[in-house]
Amino acid sequence: MLIKLQFILVLIIKQSIKENYASLGDSDLMWDQWVCDSGERINRDELCDGFVNCKDGSDETVRHCIDFKCPGYAFRCAYGACISGNYKCDKKNDCVDGSDEIDLLCKESINNLSESIRGQCDDARLSLQCKSGECIGTEFICDGHRDCSDGSDETKELCSFYECPDFAFRCGYGACVSGSAKCDGVMDCADNSDEENDKCHKQTNDNAFSTSLSTTTTTTSRPFNALTTTTTTTTSPSLSPDRDDYDNGRRCRVLQPDISIVVSCSYQNQNTSCDQTLPAESQAFISCAPGYKYRRRRNYVPFITCNGNGKWSHPLFQCVPICGELDEKDKDKVVRPWDVTIFRKTMNEYSPVCSGVIVSHRIVLTVAHCLNRDERTIDMRTNQYNVVEGFYKFTYKEDDVIPTGRHDLEKISIYYESDANDYRGLVILVLKDHISFSEAIKPICLVPGGFRKHNRLHRVESKENLNLGLSVSIEDSRHYLDSLVANLYDDTNGPQVEYLYVKHYKIFIKRHMKRYSDIL
Repeated sequence: MLIKLQFILVLIIKQSIKENYASLGDSDLMWDQWVCDSGERINRDELCDGFVNCKDGSDETVRHCIDFKCPGYAFRCAYGACISGNYKCDKKNDCVDGSDEIDLLCKESINNLSESIRGQCDDARLSLQCKSGECIGTEFICDGHRDCSDGSDETKELCSFYECPDFAFRCGYGACVSGSAKCDGVMDCADNSDEENDKCHKQTNDNAFSTSLSTTTTTTSRPFNALTTTTTTTTSPSLSPDRDDYDNGRRCRVLQPDISIVVSCSYQNQNTSCDQTLPAESQAFISCAPGYKYRRRRNYVPFITCNGNGKWSHPLFQCVPICGELDEKDKDKVVRPWDVTIFRKTMNEYSPVCSGVIVSHRIVLTVAHCLNRDERTIDMRTNQYNVVEGFYKFTYKEDDVIPTGRHDLEKISIYYESDANDYRGLVILVLKDHISFSEAIKPICLVPGGFRKHNRLHRVESKENLNLGLSVSIEDSRHYLDSLVANLYDDTNGPQVEYLYVKHYKIFIKRHMKRYSDIL
C-alpha cells in the first residue's frame, strides 16, 4: 500500500512539473520534449525531478529549475527540483546538490538549531557564529549578501531549508531576497541565481537590441566567475579606436578600474583589451583584485555589456581590502601579514628604527617614539624614511635591491592625546605608491565601535627598536587593531610597556584612509 501511495505521489509531482514547464519550454518543441543545453532531448517530465537525465546535467541546474514551485507535500531541493517528501533525510542523496541530506536539516531539531548555529556568540542580538569567527544578527543570515568574511552565512548547508514568503525570491542555495530583485540586472543572491535563470535569459532575448551590424546572435552563459561571450554571424567591426563611432554613440568608453578590481573584456567570443573604446555587445567581467572583497551590504553585477547607445549597462563597482587573518599555526609567528619595518636614512644608508602596521594600501601607523632622532628632536622629513613590507632588520643602500617591497613616503602626520607625553603620539605615514595585497600581505582592521572582546597581547618583552609601534590585536581568526606599543622602558619594578589606544585616533586615521584611498 505504501509503495502504491509513493507511486501516486511521484505521478502527481511529475504532473506539477509539466504544469511548471509551460513557462520554461520552447514553443517550437513537442510538449513532452525538453532540449538539454548540449542539444540532447529528454522527456519533459524528467526535468528538475532530482535525477540527472541529460548527459551534461543541464536538466538539474539552478538556471532551469529555480522557477519550479513544488506542491506542499513534496520536498524542494535548494536548486529548485521537486522530489517526494518521503525522500528527505533518508540517508540517500535524491537531490543532485544533496540538499535533502544536509546535517542541519536532518540531525538538528528545531529547538537545538538556533543554539547550534549561535556557537560562542554571547550577545542575544547575534544569532550566528561564522566559521571565520565573527558573530552576525538574524537579519543578516541567508539574505543574499555575504556578511561573514568567509561567506558562511550564505551557504547551501545553512540556507537550503529556509522557507521564503510568497512575495520573496528564493535563491538557488535557499536564501530569500526581494521578489523584485529577480532579473533586475543586479546580483542580489550570492550565487547570482536571481539573474542567471531561464526567465531572465528569455527576458533578455525578448528585449535584445538589434542593429544593422548583426543579424543573428547566440549568447552562451557560463558561471559568473567566467567570461560571458557573444557570437555574431556577421563580420565584426574593427576593434581599433574609431573616433567617429565613439562620437556617434556606437562605442563604449575605456574602462578605468581602480586597484581594488580586475576587469577582463571580450568581443565576439574573443578576449580583447579593456584599454580602448569597445563596440556594442562587448562584455566585461569584473572581479575583486587579490586581497580585496565585495563591500558589505552592496549589490554587484559581475558582467557588464556595451549597449547600442555607446554606454555600459552598469558602472564599475569597487571592492574593499580583506583583513589579515591568522590560522592557529600562524599565531606564534613573529611576522604578521600587516607588519612593516620603518627605515631612516643616514648618509647613503637606511637603517631599521621601528615597526609599523598596515591599515590600508597607502596608510601605515606607528608611534611618535619611532621618529625621535634624539631626546629633543623628531625628524618629520619624508625623504629620510622608507617603509619595507614585513620585518627586515638589515641595513641597505639607496640602490640596493632588497627581497621585499619598499615604499617612499608622501606625508607624515602626528597626533597626540591632550595629556600624552612625546612617546605616546600616533604617527600616520602616507605612502607615495600602494602596497599590493596578497595572501602574505594584508591590512589589519581597526576595532569596530562597541567591540568589547578582551585583548590578548602580542609579546613585547624585548626592548629592540623594532618592537616600538608593534600592534596589539584581538586574537581571533579576524584581527582588529586595538592599540600600539608606544614605549618600552625599565623602572624599579622591571620592564614596563606604554600602550597607545588607537580608538582615540580613529577619526584621523579614517580621514587619511579616505583621502588617500585611490579608489574611485
